[in-house]
Amino acid sequence: MLSSRVSLAVAIPQTFLDGRVDPARLRRFLVRAEALGFSGAWVVEQVIGTAASLGPIECLTYAAAVTERMRLGVAVLLTALRSPIPTWAWDLGDSPASTRPSGSRRSGAPRALGKAFG
Repeated sequence: MLSSRVSLAVAIPQTFLDGRVDPARLRRFLVRAEALGFSGAWVVEQVIGTAASLGPIECLTYAAAVTERMRLGVAVLLTALRSPIPTWAWDLGDSPASTRPSGSRRSGAPRALGKAFG
């Protein structure tokens, strides 16, 4: 039997042209996307450009704190450009205490990570 349900995901806004990050706006975006039934939220690793941009791990840490059911993921994470400790800890579902918001979905949080080497 085929399922007629199609899962859709959204891209989390990470780039801010005016240089100011508005956490309340980001929270409203994520809560609304989850309420509308989107199954996931994704980020990307931004390496080109000069616009202010949230890092993918930090952005997903915040997303995990403000959502309940959405699958969270990174389209591609360039691991050669970052410290391995927070990257692999997030991949294993155990982010460092300094980056984990209180009340976050520490265990059982659905996540996906694409890694790029080279």
